[in-house]
Amino acid sequence: MAAAPGAPVLRLHRPGAFCHRVGENGLIGFGESYQDGDWDSPDLVALLSEPTVRLWRLYLAGSSLAFGERRMGVDQFLAVRPPGLSRQRLAGL
Repeated sequence: MAAAPGAPVLRLHRPGAFCHRVGENGLIGFGESYQDGDWDSPDLVALLSEPTVRLWRLYLAGSSLAFGERRMGVDQFLAVRPPGLSRQRLAGL
């Protein structure tokens, strides 16, 4: 399908990988899939907006540096609601 003249373009190189990342991790997955080459755009600013692109590039560069220097990692937490504790009661705590 062709884009309307002047419309921003997002080119998918690996649609399956792109959909998996975005489905699993939302906006973070969207950025990671760009970084891994799953998609690109001839004009990111037109696609996303200039402030978004600047902030996103700063985040990706900083994250890459921090991971490389082992100053940043990924942690997972599992929270379990105790039996008998309703959502309403939990919200009142």
